[in-house]
Amino acid sequence: MTILQDNKKYISLIIILLIIGGAVALIFPFLISIITSALAAYLFYPLYEKIYKKINKQRLSALLTTLIITLLILLPAIAIINGLAIQAKSAYTIIVDNVGNQEQLENLQALTKEKLGLDFDLGKVITDFASFITSFTKDFLTSLPNKIIQIFLFFFLFYYYLKEGPEIIKNLKELLPLSKDNSKKILKKVDELLKAIVFGSLLTALVQGAIGGIGFLIFGIDSPLFWGFVMAIFALIPMIGTAVVWLPASLILIITGYINSNAWMIGKGIGLAIYGALIISLVDNFLKPYLIGDKAKLHPAIVLIGILGGISLMGFVGIIIGPIIMALALSIIEIYKLEMKKQGR
Repeated sequence: MTILQDNKKYISLIIILLIIGGAVALIFPFLISIITSALAAYLFYPLYEKIYKKINKQRLSALLTTLIITLLILLPAIAIINGLAIQAKSAYTIIVDNVGNQEQLENLQALTKEKLGLDFDLGKVITDFASFITSFTKDFLTSLPNKIIQIFLFFFLFYYYLKEGPEIIKNLKELLPLSKDNSKKILKKVDELLKAIVFGSLLTALVQGAIGGIGFLIFGIDSPLFWGFVMAIFALIPMIGTAVVWLPASLILIITGYINSNAWMIGKGIGLAIYGALIISLVDNFLKPYLIGDKAKLHPAIVLIGILGGISLMGFVGIIIGPIIMALALSIIEIYKLEMKKQGR
């Protein structure tokens, strides 16, 4: 009888594990939408509360908040994607044309070796950069059908997270294998990190991208919207930043102007370099500390590991989620250390 009971327990455990495994397999393709919609609902919950106080209807408040956020995100996103698609094609054509001009490439390479002491295959550098940009754009456009499904799920879940937010938080606290005080600390840390990373880092990157795009427009660089978007992405990555875009652009203008004896082009290159160093880059130094304040002081190495690891696992959204996971892991370790001290270990 005991053996039979033990077998039943093992069989029940296997069935439970299989069901859980099946549920995880079903959820996994939509994990990004599930997580990002929860984060967005958490961030925009104050807006929902304001609407709810005025109309006192839970479902309608959640629906109105969802509609407002949909309009604020979706309409500008459609316009930007359309513009990016056009300008990415234009940027690709220009880069390919320059790569194809062997004589100009050889002159540029000789000049960089003579003036700067740099000896490298400039054609390969430009080709690799062109391949990266076109591959990124192609992958983005070909994955649009899947992205549309993810967007629909995002807003669908966003509505229910708003509507049932307090109940979800309550259940989450109960599930955490921590004391009530430590659970509060973890949730407080999440709140601080979300506000710091989203409203600080992301907004700073968007401002840098916008300013960078305006700079490219002023100095006559083709496809300013596209390059502004690229700068916004690089601005999110610590120790890399927007200079990876505007500095090569300014050098190409200066070197091309020098080869062609075009003082105007040289001036534009120098102007872009000054604009990049004094305006684009300094935005990060002044705006980010103001937005973030003392809410989330994370070491740059932790942020970088979180971003790169997040991108490799979850794609673009990993830029936000990666550092949060790293910071939470460190917080849990810190809480564990405090618990050990209390117990005299």
